[in-house]
Amino acid sequence: MHVPATDTVTAQLADALAELHTEAGWACYDSGLEGTGHFTRATGLAGQARDTYGIANAAWHAGLVLARTGHPHDALKLLQLGRGQQHRVEDPGCRPSPRGRPGPPPPLTLA
Repeated sequence: MHVPATDTVTAQLADALAELHTEAGWACYDSGLEGTGHFTRATGLAGQARDTYGIANAAWHAGLVLARTGHPHDALKLLQLGRGQQHRVEDPGCRPSPRGRPGPPPPLTLA
């Protein structure tokens, strides 16, 4: 993402766009459409913003979609990625989300 702004503003914009892409991907799933590209974009934008929660959130939602659409192995990889991002908060190079969001949703139960 290339915008003429300070690093702080660019990171905040990337964080907001990552969240929008995560929501768009979930809305696509709810509508019966293919939305995995939104989750991919969200993960990249959150990474650019150094937002560990945004990465975890996008990976978690993508994993849920894959689990519910018959791709359990790929889903597990994404759920593990999302879980792993929670542990990176101690990394001084990463920052918590500017909105102080809670962690990812509760564990998936396939019933």
